Amino acid sequence: MAKRLKKNLMGSTAAPPPSGLPSSTDDEQDIAVNATSGPTSSPEFQTTDPRPRARRRHDAPPPTGPPPRRRFLSYFDLQQRGIRYSRVHLRRLENAGMFPAHVDLGAGDNTQTAKAWIEEEIDAWQEARIAARDARIAKRLAQGRPSDPLAAEGGGGR
Repeated sequence: MAKRLKKNLMGSTAAPPPSGLPSSTDDEQDIAVNATSGPTSSPEFQTTDPRPRARRRHDAPPPTGPPPRRRFLSYFDLQQRGIRYSRVHLRRLENAGMFPAHVDLGAGDNTQTAKAWIEEEIDAWQEARIAARDARIAKRLAQGRPSDPLAAEGGGGR
């Protein structure tokens, strides 16, 4: 077998296989050359750092418009949405982390300032309550119990 060097598309040379080993055909070498020749395989596009590149501020997509406006809900708005807790009970729930915290609308540290709740947080709280109810019903049904405990007793009427 003659010793010859074959140039690939990248300009590097490949040595022939050592004697005694089967040599690859020209088609196999062309496939190997084409698999390594591409725009990302050239040395100027390759990095030596295996870590992924950190996301930079300019990589983020630009904002598509003004930020969404938040809407405040007053105590009376909460009642209109079906949350008919007293102000004291709302404060207890807030302190226990079971209800979204209010926002003081007044200036200073006056305790008599107007309070409001952010609409998105109230909506999320209501959705969480509905999801918890649905999970309880699904658990009862999985255990073979009726979803409505009063229905099993005959309607729950007086």
